[in-house]
Amino acid sequence: MAFVSNSARDAGPTIAGFFYQVNMSILRWIDLEPSQRIELECGEDVDTVESDGENGAEKRLLEQLKLRSGRSLTLRSVEALEALANRCVHVERNPNTQLLVRY
Repeated sequence: MAFVSNSARDAGPTIAGFFYQVNMSILRWIDLEPSQRIELECGEDVDTVESDGENGAEKRLLEQLKLRSGRSLTLRSVEALEALANRCVHVERNPNTQLLVRY
């Protein structure tokens, strides 16, 4: 008799997502300008922060990284709505920071 596994326990897609996030983090790090720094898992998965040394203001590119399957992404997708909601929270909590959010 062959063993019947539980497909819900397949960690392959999760591991692939982590691998993608690590690779994208490395690419962002390689492309950094001298006035920029990377923060991981701070605002979103990868934040590229640019500081203005004169007045202490900063600009942040918040990137939420997802390795997507063949499913379509629409404005009604749960993931897209969640990303929009997260952006609203970031803007509300950081009114003096220039934010750009990338999903």
